[in-house]
Amino acid sequence: MKKGLILTIGWAVLALGFLSCADPVEDGGAVSGKVLTGSVTIFNGEDPVVASPEVGDQLSVDIAELDKTVVADAGLRGGLVFEWLRDTESIKKSSENSYVVTEDDVGKHLTVKVIHPSYVGWVYSKPTPQAVSRAGIIITPAISRVSPWGRYTFTAKDGSGTELPVTWSIIDGPAGVDQTSFTATTITIQVDYTAPASAQFTIHAVSSADATVTGDRPLTIVKGAVTVEGTKRVGETLRAKLSGTYGTVVSWRWLWQEDGTQVGAPSPKSDYLLQSADETKYMVAEVTTSYGCIIRSDPYGPIAYGTGTVPLRIKFIKPTDLNTQVGAGVTSVPDEPPASINGSPNTVNFPSTHTSITAQASFNGAAVDGVYRWYLNGTLYPGGGSSITISVGSLSTGNHTIAVTALVDAVPYSAQTEFTVGL
Repeated sequence: MKKGLILTIGWAVLALGFLSCADPVEDGGAVSGKVLTGSVTIFNGEDPVVASPEVGDQLSVDIAELDKTVVADAGLRGGLVFEWLRDTESIKKSSENSYVVTEDDVGKHLTVKVIHPSYVGWVYSKPTPQAVSRAGIIITPAISRVSPWGRYTFTAKDGSGTELPVTWSIIDGPAGVDQTSFTATTITIQVDYTAPASAQFTIHAVSSADATVTGDRPLTIVKGAVTVEGTKRVGETLRAKLSGTYGTVVSWRWLWQEDGTQVGAPSPKSDYLLQSADETKYMVAEVTTSYGCIIRSDPYGPIAYGTGTVPLRIKFIKPTDLNTQVGAGVTSVPDEPPASINGSPNTVNFPSTHTSITAQASFNGAAVDGVYRWYLNGTLYPGGGSSITISVGSLSTGNHTIAVTALVDAVPYSAQTEFTVGL
């Protein structure tokens, strides 16, 4: 008996729930079944909203095109309910047809939903054409995150995009955030690595012409999202990784830690081959993202001299070919193959029609001053520069090994490779 009683109560509660969901005041349901028709428009003052409402604007609902029966009857008009939506979030619901735009609406689109207790359904307005913006000064770029090691320049503009003379200040700026320079229309700030992660502050501008006109750019500090991996040694490759939701990568670049000196041009690649000039340095990887955020890694180092695999390479060039005279031009055959102390030899094939071949050594991809010693098949070859020329006619067909050692900045480096004549 008790179980049956519980079941009966459960169905009763469920039934009450359905009645509540069908409440005509909430959803526009009506006993008569008449459907609310027509359209409504959001107005700003005396005109429809055609752009971006600003904080402080008082919006209203024009019902001239709503159901004619409702519009013509003062009693029915008084029963209308206006529900304001911020994107999809309900923010106000009352019989008043007006709404004052707030700071919480910035970046959102506003819509109004109109219902009537005596009618079925509802009528929606179109969303505001543009998202709500702040009145007064617009501070660009429109970024919300900054990162240590970054330097950022902001510009004050009016609603038409014209630069505006202002007085600048930093509100709630934490330690490590400093103003480095400013003009009448711009301010540049530097975020030091000591600045605390997740700290929030605001760039504030006051119009020089009217102190009541202001603008703000709220900012949050993000850090530690770029990590560097790889052996800290000349000749090795470092690779940086970006983690976190900071948008897509626009460009990478590498810097020396001591003074922020840039190494190479910005690149879409995050890897970097350590050069001899990087020895003793600390490396920093910097990434610019589509959010306009510049993020840097912790300093990575110090970088040691290369051992094992070293950044010395050999390539061959041919100034003359007996079959096809190429004139004074120099043709590479092939592109520079890497060679190392412990690496496997790289074989380069030369037809016996070559009169001579020239071996060229380079350090980290470029010629450098140093003391070079060349070896052909284990025998010291005449010449001590960064390149030597060998007469093909003096060589037997088959495999030959050429090697070079070089003292670069008093540090020894070696490389070797094989070439074949007569194929």
